[in-house]
Amino acid sequence: MSPLVLTAEQRKAAEQRRKKTLDRRIYQRLTAVLTVSAGHSREDIAHLLGVDLVQLDQWLLVFRTDGLDALCTLAVDQPSSSNS
Repeated sequence: MSPLVLTAEQRKAAEQRRKKTLDRRIYQRLTAVLTVSAGHSREDIAHLLGVDLVQLDQWLLVFRTDGLDALCTLAVDQPSSSNS
């Protein structure tokens, strides 16, 4: 996976959201993005956050492809596609 480089604006927005969030899951996701961009290994970050590499890579992919808003959206926030 290529290095994750944040612009100053992206870093500031992620740090502000992390500071304001009350949801542990969003805090973890934002910490993951900020820590990877600071150059720490994915293995160390996954261990620190108590998640596996698959989960960490999923968060990073969401951030890379869809941005900060998508990263901070939990599945329960999204409307269900089922008709049940």
